[in-house]
Amino acid sequence: MTEIHVRVYCDACGEVYTDPGIVPEQFEPEDLGACFRSLAAAVAWIAGCPNVGWTYDGDRVLCDVCQIIERRDRDLTDLHIKD
Repeated sequence: MTEIHVRVYCDACGEVYTDPGIVPEQFEPEDLGACFRSLAAAVAWIAGCPNVGWTYDGDRVLCDVCQIIERRDRDLTDLHIKD
């Protein structure tokens, strides 16, 4: 018997996704982060729950900190383009 679990990592910094509000039907808590039962469950959770702080844009998963950094970098680039 083989068991497959999926962990979610930020594509920018590599941080593992953890969530204190565990919903047992979707994933199981582990010391090293949330352990989803399938890739579909992981994507559904990240994409469907805006309050988790992480995002999935169809290509990359970003943690809340990396989203802030990307937004700041984008804003700075926009300021330089306007000058």
